[in-house]
Amino acid sequence: MRKLAIVCFWFCAAIFLANYLLPVKLLLPLALGLSLAALALIPFGRNWMLPLILALCGAAAGLYLFRMHDALTLDRARELHGETRRGSALVLTEPFRGEDYVSAEVAFSLPGDKRTIRAKLYDHDGTLEGAGPGDLVQGWFSLRDSGVRFGKSDLTGYGKGIYLTLSNEGELRLRPASGLSLRFWPEVLSARLVGQIDRLFPADVSAFFQALLLGEKSELYRDDGQYLTMSRAGLMHVVTVSGMHVAFLVGLLQSLFGRRRSASLLTLVLVWGFVLLAGAGPAALRAGIIQTVVLLAPLLRRENDAPTSLLFALALLLAWNPSAAASVSLQLSFASFAGILLLAERIRTALAEDMPDWLSGRLGNYFAANVANSAGVLAFTVPLTALHFGTVNVLAPLTNLFALWAVPFCFGGGFACCALSALSLTAARLFAWIPALLARYVLGLSRLVAEIPFACVYTCLNWNLWWLGFVYCLFFAALFCRRSPRWKRCFYPGALGLLSLFVLLTATRRYYSGGVGFVSAVDVGQGESLCFFRGETTVVVDCGNINNIEDAGTIAGEYLLGCGRKSVALLILTHLHADHADGAVRLMEML
Repeated sequence: MRKLAIVCFWFCAAIFLANYLLPVKLLLPLALGLSLAALALIPFGRNWMLPLILALCGAAAGLYLFRMHDALTLDRARELHGETRRGSALVLTEPFRGEDYVSAEVAFSLPGDKRTIRAKLYDHDGTLEGAGPGDLVQGWFSLRDSGVRFGKSDLTGYGKGIYLTLSNEGELRLRPASGLSLRFWPEVLSARLVGQIDRLFPADVSAFFQALLLGEKSELYRDDGQYLTMSRAGLMHVVTVSGMHVAFLVGLLQSLFGRRRSASLLTLVLVWGFVLLAGAGPAALRAGIIQTVVLLAPLLRRENDAPTSLLFALALLLAWNPSAAASVSLQLSFASFAGILLLAERIRTALAEDMPDWLSGRLGNYFAANVANSAGVLAFTVPLTALHFGTVNVLAPLTNLFALWAVPFCFGGGFACCALSALSLTAARLFAWIPALLARYVLGLSRLVAEIPFACVYTCLNWNLWWLGFVYCLFFAALFCRRSPRWKRCFYPGALGLLSLFVLLTATRRYYSGGVGFVSAVDVGQGESLCFFRGETTVVVDCGNINNIEDAGTIAGEYLLGCGRKSVALLILTHLHADHADGAVRLMEML
């Protein structure tokens, strides 16, 4: 199994390098050089040289694959960028209804060309309103490369497997599908379950259950208040379908069917049904692949090796779409699992060594396991969230400790209600109050934590980044203190990190509250937002931007929270154009 791990690791490493660092022109020469090096070593190969040969072969395969993907898919998207062409778009997902548009993922093709390219279609005339998976939309479209947003390079579209952005030019013609293909049944069933969840659960928790059970977060994103509080509390991972949800499902199924051979195969089928139902995102696919390896290993009389399973899952996802290396969801998903795999058991053992007698037993094990898993996840995901989102959730381990016990009951209870509704909608609604009560507990806890000052540290202030680097240096140095007990090597760096954060945040707050006052022009892109500080009073003049990836309200809100401000005394909008006012709603949700 470890040989497979070596090949997969270097295969994935080569694809990540090709995504972010290596020029496209160098990929083929490098792949050819690595291949020749591997061939040259084969005649002299010995046991100690085999890992090097496997590494060279894996890296060469990754570079070859990415270059082929770039030539067949990405180059085509770049060629079509800026053109207006007549074409056909096969609807792949249920349409999303925005304020003034309807969007859906489609497979786009040009007349006379059998090749298709995955794209996102934005319809401003409402033709997509009545469309569904399998329907065909025809007309004139303006085409844009999804790797470029607002004139800047942005690989997140590629990471999701979307290579073009389409906007209709004129009226579209909709051709409904003659019948439902098996290809689209997960999307249709998922849409029906979303409607059923709306009917079963109260409005204040409906969006939470849609995200928890199916990974459908569009309604959660519409509710700025709920989305922001869960983000600040570090609980958004709860509503991202991942390994945790698949583990809940497997545990539930094994408790019902047992662990027999036939039961394992049935569990495997139901797991993949759930993965498809949840949209088959990177986190869900990773969990499905790893769970498949775990369930099949004993059936095939093979040993399950966790690092090999993780790397094999990542290699499969990147082989399907090499651009997925740029997916933030994929990066966070694998980083969290790697943290649990490499660190969680060590941290749990360190905590259990000197645990007081009164905390031993099930309660102590639960406490140690939750703290260890949270710390393992954060070890590798914190740098990624700081890089991609500019935030560090300081209280996430504490929030998870008090919230995660309720999530399995919400998950199992939610699906039980959906199943019961097939027999009696009234009975299902009566039963739904139990998981709804637990969901309100989770959401209430997130609101409580989000209100705590500095629950989130924002890296838009450079000295917060320096603090984060300092904390990682402390933990890295603690690894070499072999003479100290393991719990001390965890406790002292953490305590010193929190103390230094308190000093830093207190100094930041006093800095912006002292003197005769400050004026800051917040960089919101093409727009304006000015912040005035004097004492404890904050005044904001304008909060808006256009042609920018991030909302002006988010940028200004994070800057003010980073400065230690919890409220704005006065918000002045000079006029209601988008570049001066469109971030005001988000700003008022944040402060």
